Amino acid sequence: IALLVWLPLLLSLFFSGNFLRGLSQDVDQAHQGKELMELVLRLGSVADEHAVERGLSAGFLGSGGSQFKDKLLQQREKTDKAESELTSGLAKLEHLDAGIVKTIVSKLLSKFDEKASVRRSVDQLAPQNGAFTYYSHMNSMALDTITKLMGRVTDLEIRGDIGTMLHLLWMKERAGQVRGALNGVFAQK
Repeated sequence: IALLVWLPLLLSLFFSGNFLRGLSQDVDQAHQGKELMELVLRLGSVADEHAVERGLSAGFLGSGGSQFKDKLLQQREKTDKAESELTSGLAKLEHLDAGIVKTIVSKLLSKFDEKASVRRSVDQLAPQNGAFTYYSHMNSMALDTITKLMGRVTDLEIRGDIGTMLHLLWMKERAGQVRGALNGVFAQK
């Protein structure tokens, strides 16, 4: 009788434990996916805001400093906010391996250190300011970082969503490069 009672009970506990462990893993993967999507959105915002700053910088430089100054200063605030949100988001990671993510994002973060110098060159209307190259490289790094993070995704649906977003961001980046170049040409009349 003890065998008839204990064997089903032990089997029930075993299968229940496996089921709960599987649910726990599913919940953890969902949290990781959410954090990863938030990080991807922040990286996309970094790329977008730097692209807008690139375009306004080109217009400002092309006009000899007579146009776009106010818009450029406002955009710099948005760009700095996107950078700040990315770095604060990295500090709040709970479910992703923060060490690996920070390693992947580290090159991009170090690129932020050059921004002040580029901005000074733009403000001084320096002919060899390197702004277009800097912003284009910054955006490429942000989008490449998304690609590297995407490689860590195991959920196919999330991976597909990130891939779609990444393609749209690359198209926006290319369009922004063209728009920035045209802003500079049109500002010079």
